Amino acid sequence: MMNLTTLRISWRPPPADGINGILKGFQIVILGSGAKYNRNITTNERAASVTLFHLVPGMSYSIRVAAKSNAGVGVFTDVQRVTMGKYKYSILPKNLVRWHHYSELLWNQH
Repeated sequence: MMNLTTLRISWRPPPADGINGILKGFQIVILGSGAKYNRNITTNERAASVTLFHLVPGMSYSIRVAAKSNAGVGVFTDVQRVTMGKYKYSILPKNLVRWHHYSELLWNQH
């Protein structure tokens, strides 16, 4: 996970003897909670990763990848599940100070 809404997916191609024909690319299927969050991506044979943008914070996604050859799409990988982060900050607030007209929220700095 690169941030709350961006995810990089990477893979390795199958061994040459595991491909039926000539490698043409990869098919990546991403399923979210509902059809409007699903994605189906096709790459060329040189691709080893894709970066997904505009994902929904807190949503779980199921991801599968398959190699494509001139004979068609091969067997998909096992489903990999990822849940995007829910919080803008990776640490929780240090303290909350309430004043008469405003509040002050502090985070630890690294």
